[in-house]
Amino acid sequence: MSARFKLQENQDLKIMYMGNEHILPVKEINVESVISKILPESNIGVNEQNNLSLVRKCQDENMILEIDTKRIDELIGSALEDDLTVEIRSQDLFVRDEMAQDFEKCVIYEADIFDLNRAVAHLEVGRNASVDELFELRLNESQEFEWVVNNEGLLKAVFEDYREANATEPYGGEYEIVEGKLLLLKNFNLGKQLNVEGSYNAILEWLEDPEGFFPLKYKMTTWQEPVGYEILDFTKLVGSGKTRVDIIRNGGLNEGVFFAQAGVEDMHNRIILPGEEFSYIGAINPQPNGQMESGRYIGWGICNATTTLFRAAIEAGLPILERQNHTWSVESYKWGYPVNLVDAAYYTSPEVDLVFKNDMNYPIILRSKIERKNDGFQYHTISVYTSSHAPTRTVELTNWKIWDVYSEWAYKGSFDRYVSVKGKVIRKDTFQSHYH
Repeated sequence: MSARFKLQENQDLKIMYMGNEHILPVKEINVESVISKILPESNIGVNEQNNLSLVRKCQDENMILEIDTKRIDELIGSALEDDLTVEIRSQDLFVRDEMAQDFEKCVIYEADIFDLNRAVAHLEVGRNASVDELFELRLNESQEFEWVVNNEGLLKAVFEDYREANATEPYGGEYEIVEGKLLLLKNFNLGKQLNVEGSYNAILEWLEDPEGFFPLKYKMTTWQEPVGYEILDFTKLVGSGKTRVDIIRNGGLNEGVFFAQAGVEDMHNRIILPGEEFSYIGAINPQPNGQMESGRYIGWGICNATTTLFRAAIEAGLPILERQNHTWSVESYKWGYPVNLVDAAYYTSPEVDLVFKNDMNYPIILRSKIERKNDGFQYHTISVYTSSHAPTRTVELTNWKIWDVYSEWAYKGSFDRYVSVKGKVIRKDTFQSHYH
């Protein structure tokens, strides 16, 4: 053991080791205290020759390294006589240079092994390859340890496996071309696959200071969009309105299904610009011959279309400017909500219309869908879509009430709607229905 050095008790010794600064009061300085300060994760003991030694676990093995107490004493003594600052290198700690190299290698290994293991685990797709199989610490020309690739072939094989397991082909999305416009309905995706050589070269740079995941390099392939069209982004669902109609009624075919379907289908691909008011009557433009402008027939059951559209506008959080409930409660509209209050009537003359407004900063589109499920009903859906850049809305329908109940089909009722964006309510309204 070295003797204790003595100076004024209130003075400190500054110890520099591997780029880190450590402070020890002069009164506590001896070789053991210095070693414990700069290497807190190591145990200090004595070896079989009763010499001070450092015991450190490295890669599941214990290293016993004899400390060069004479050299450390000399360094500390010089510092105490000079500026109270001492710089200690690994080769100063141990009696033989190879011990210092083993120790430095262990310290670097332990500092980097977590990130290396995590990076290798991130790549595993079936081929098991450990860090020690892929990489190793070697002394460079400057006699400093650095990570190098131990098995280039194995590493590239791991990359190849990863590329095959994670490659994606470009997806052209879903779109329709209508009147010179490309209506983008599902976003396209870029194709992506690992660039093996590029990733290998990037790994060589990363190994100089391994931290985080491997900097993998990819080759991207793009979707070649049709040229010459204005692209309108309608990839974000805002809300949907749904109804169903019984196909058989009173023992026979329900002819209202035909007119309901016509009214719903006429809404398909209707585009409503920001700030624009949308009128159902204005959209179908009834003709003197009883047809819509599109040639579809108007008949009883068309109110299912206005009800489906009303529900879509409600669920999309759009302002409702004009809406009239039916004279009496319609049985088929019970489906979909806790109380039968969410309907909208239609009449050509005198006009009973449904009008709402696009209050978003992006165009919206209406998309219609007709389905049958072999359960006796035909299902109608009108969905509202807008740009993927539009803020997400949440809509809550609540506070359902009925009163003045005269019969199953005659009563009064109401419900509230809350429309929120990022947790902030942007609209609260109440919808009432009086059936008599």
